[in-house]
Amino acid sequence: MKIFMAHDGSEHADRALECAAEIAGRFDASLSVVMVAKDGLDPSEESFEEGRGDVKKLELESCKMVLSRVTEWLSSKWIRAESMVEQGRPQDRVLEMAESMRGYDRDRLTGV
Repeated sequence: MKIFMAHDGSEHADRALECAAEIAGRFDASLSVVMVAKDGLDPSEESFEEGRGDVKKLELESCKMVLSRVTEWLSSKWIRAESMVEQGRPQDRVLEMAESMRGYDRDRLTGV
């Protein structure tokens, strides 16, 4: 069994992670956790072009730090896990990823 979930770094996502980990533990399932780094600044902002690269870099680093914490915690619970950082519009990327993965039931996705 495979469990796929999105994490956004929030406390709500941490609670969903705890539930997903409990299910994974009970059913000897693996857990895939994805975070999506937003594309950056709003194009209507004055500093859009000059600050875009820095914002993307910071967003990616933030996602990596959160996922590092998440995978460390899952490992301490003996849960098999993989983590992924993607870029784009979170709601779109999560759905695209879930649909492209074999073994995932679209109606049973856990997303935060």
